[in-house]
Amino acid sequence: MEKQNEENFTFVWIIKNFSMCIQSKKEYFCSPLFELNSLPGMKWCIKLYPRGNSDKNYVATYLSREDNLPEACKVSFSIHFLDCNEKEIPTIITIPTTTNVFDKKAMDWGYAEFIERNVVLRSLMSDILVIKYTLKPLSESNDEEILPAIPYNSGLFTDVLLRARGAEFKLQKAMLWARWPELAKKLEQEKSSEEDFDIGSNVLEAMIKYVYTEKLDPSTYLFFEELWVTAAKYGLRIPYAVPRMVKISKTRISADKISFLWPIENFSSLPVNAELYHEFKMDIPEFSKWSLNIHIREKTETEQIFSIFICKISDNEFKPIFIRTKVSFDISDTSQKEHFFKKNEKWKCAEFSRNISTDPGDVLLLKCEFKMSDGSFSSETVESSCVFANTVGDSNLNKNLRNLYETGKFSDIDIKVGSKTLSAHKFILCARSSVFSKMFDTEMMEAKKNILEISDIDPDVMHEFLFFMYCGSLEKLCEETAMQLYAAADKYDVSALKKVCSSFLKSNITVKSVCKILQLADMHSDEDLYQSALEYFSSHAQKVLSTDEWKEISKNNLCAKLLKYMVVRKKSTK
Repeated sequence: MEKQNEENFTFVWIIKNFSMCIQSKKEYFCSPLFELNSLPGMKWCIKLYPRGNSDKNYVATYLSREDNLPEACKVSFSIHFLDCNEKEIPTIITIPTTTNVFDKKAMDWGYAEFIERNVVLRSLMSDILVIKYTLKPLSESNDEEILPAIPYNSGLFTDVLLRARGAEFKLQKAMLWARWPELAKKLEQEKSSEEDFDIGSNVLEAMIKYVYTEKLDPSTYLFFEELWVTAAKYGLRIPYAVPRMVKISKTRISADKISFLWPIENFSSLPVNAELYHEFKMDIPEFSKWSLNIHIREKTETEQIFSIFICKISDNEFKPIFIRTKVSFDISDTSQKEHFFKKNEKWKCAEFSRNISTDPGDVLLLKCEFKMSDGSFSSETVESSCVFANTVGDSNLNKNLRNLYETGKFSDIDIKVGSKTLSAHKFILCARSSVFSKMFDTEMMEAKKNILEISDIDPDVMHEFLFFMYCGSLEKLCEETAMQLYAAADKYDVSALKKVCSSFLKSNITVKSVCKILQLADMHSDEDLYQSALEYFSSHAQKVLSTDEWKEISKNNLCAKLLKYMVVRKKSTK
């Protein structure tokens, strides 16, 4: 059996009540273990240092191997910190995908100062942090899919009907000829356009999806063996795929939260050293009692300075407790702190100054929010799913579609460009271009006939354009062809081709071509291409102004002449 290269593996770790992690600097806790299919026996986890490994003001994270196998392995990975809405939390530096060798000498690798702790705490919603690691072996490479996929269920220009246990699929014979030749040959021999299969409709649909996209849906993981055997039986070759796994684990830090208001009447009349107390209960530790204490520390003619303390009311057994406090009495006076009670003590959580009021109804209204944790946590794996890896290298799909274009087999549209006639397939043009889709799927004349005349594109450029539409690559590319292809791609809304041409032009700007590229970018409102050409022009202005191309542009153009005069004068005055 043919085996595809190793998959991406995505591990998502959801941490609830992240702010209540009790670990000090250099202390960490671990995610649940996970494994990669292609590295059997190797176990992995994420180590998280909530208060850093070297600096308590940062959060550190490491990918760690947790097995005793002697083999070394190379793994590349990327890290993202997200909130519960999957919005990325910005790191202090741009973190690239990292590649590292994991062996007995180096079992973990990561960043000691990955992200500022305060940034994380400010960014979180509902106190939930999501850490996403994406891993893959170094040897794996994936082709970027740049063209829109050809849909198997568009219903456009179909001429074949396949059935399986009540389900019907209308397809294009040309696609079967290119991708499933044994079935196409059978239909041709039988002079038929219909075929019935004695298999599950889900299996047939998975086979059809593979024909059109060269990919397998995650759901096929459940019946992949059946799919692979059935496809082989009917002459469709599907590589034996290794699935790309996504694993989601949740860790919940045990925490209890309480909010309350504490109104204190006649506050301004309280003398120095006066103390007031308020008791409240928390479930962590179990049924514990706490006391909030206000102490009037200092008093002048105009203001009072007072401190607020919190302590646990003594019981027989003390357990360490981490607490986060937020105390306020108006919008501008808020104090937020955190503390780890390692012993029974009285801790100052806030200190304020307040103007003395002469109002007989003077009331200080304290707003108190306390969140406590004993450091315990629970973890579980909540979801494991499978996505099959893309085919690696120059895909058979692209090769098959290239062959279909070059042979013109079962074509249903002739494109006349000058003296050339190029054969194509409407369903492919519609899939790749929204302009062609509207043209062929409406009441326009082009939809009713099998000939399309194009007069504003060079025949050779049109050939390159169609070639790209089928297989996503170009046979040859030069400056002039790239410019014409760029214009055609913009006209017919083929963004992938436009991107390829723009990249080529930006990488091959010369003093002779820069003016044309500026004009092209301006005409098509391409700010990125325009800025690249403009920067080149600015850096090579003297040489550009001496070219024949510039002389042609500056004829009867006052602005161009003035620009040249200013550049020459600037140089002469240096």
